[in-house]
Amino acid sequence: MGLLELITGRKKGLMSMTRAELRQQELLLGKQRDGLMKKIEDLAAAKREIFGRGAKTKSPEVRRALAMEFEARTQEQVLYGRQLNIRSKELLTVTRVRLARENRDQAQKLGMGRIAETDMVRLAAMIEDDAVSAEVYGQRLDELLAGAAEADKAAMGEPTDAAATLMHVWDRMDRGVLADEQAFDEADEKIRSRARGPLAEE
Repeated sequence: MGLLELITGRKKGLMSMTRAELRQQELLLGKQRDGLMKKIEDLAAAKREIFGRGAKTKSPEVRRALAMEFEARTQEQVLYGRQLNIRSKELLTVTRVRLARENRDQAQKLGMGRIAETDMVRLAAMIEDDAVSAEVYGQRLDELLAGAAEADKAAMGEPTDAAATLMHVWDRMDRGVLADEQAFDEADEKIRSRARGPLAEE
C-alpha cells in the first residue's frame, strides 16, 4: 500500500493508523529513502570516475563512448532524484503524524483531526509533484498540521528551517568558506538551538 493511498483514504487512512503502524511505515520509507540516496551517491562516484577517464584519454572514440555513459548515469541520477524527493516528503508526513500520535497532549495544538479531506488530497498531489521540493512541502505540511506556524514551532521545533541550515553549511563547505572540522560543530549547535526553542536563550 502506497502512502498516496493512505493519505487520500482509499484504504486505511493515515490519520487512523496506530502508532505501531505509523512506525512500521516510517521505517519502510526510511529504508527506501536511504537506498535511493546510496544509489545517487554511487552514480555520482561513477560519473567522477568516467569524467577522469575521459580527461586522461585523447581518443575521440573513447571520449564519445564515455560521454554517452556519463549522460546515461546522469539520467539515472535525475530519475532517482525524483524518487528521493517523493520518499522524503512521504517520510516527513508519516514522521510528523507519528510524533503527534505519541504526544496526544499536543495533538489538538498541531491540528490533528482538523485537516479536511481536500487538504489531504492536496498533500498527496504535492508529494507526487516533482517541482515541489521536500522543503516547500514541509512548510505546507507544517501549516496544515499546525493551523498556525507559531503553535507548531512551539510544539515540534522547525525541521524545515533546520534542513535549510544544514544545506547552507554544506554549501559553505563546498565553497571552502567553512573548514570540515568546524562544519559539524556549527551545524549541530544551530540545530540544537532551534530544537531547544525558547530555552536556547537561557
